[in-house]
Amino acid sequence: MLLLKYASFLVSIMTMVFGTSRRSWFYLLISAITFLPISYYF
Repeated sequence: MLLLKYASFLVSIMTMVFGTSRRSWFYLLISAITFLPISYYF
């Protein structure tokens, strides 16, 4: 369960960085969706 939390956090950070470098709203949307379970865990 802890591994899943860190994996989703890592995916969220990676897509957020990739989305801001590409200025793509699609990757920022993916980042927001993957960030939701993290806030749910805490």
